[in-house]
Amino acid sequence: MTDLQTKFFTTCVAARGVVAIVISMLSDKQMKMLTPIVVFLIIFGLYKYSTHTPEQVGAHNQLVWWNISRLIHTIMLIIFVYLVVYEKFNYAKMIPFLDISIGIAAVSYHYSSYK
Repeated sequence: MTDLQTKFFTTCVAARGVVAIVISMLSDKQMKMLTPIVVFLIIFGLYKYSTHTPEQVGAHNQLVWWNISRLIHTIMLIIFVYLVVYEKFNYAKMIPFLDISIGIAAVSYHYSSYK
């Protein structure tokens, strides 16, 4: 496992995992209160995705190959908000876990020898 993969699993996956667990424990009312924060994250994600340049360097000093993941994360957030607005809270609570799974699959594929 590369140093970047280790950082991904110990920081990104761990942080998203904590968020997913916390969201899974929230009440329906608390989920609704979370919506404005998630809308902000959607706007930020779309901004980061749309302003990406091919030579952009990421947090760990490498070229950003994961820009498409920003769009996927943003789509997951949009689905999350939709489900909360329409009071499908149990489904909304699954979205962060799905997002983590997609991220792990993307990183595993990127660093695999099967590309």
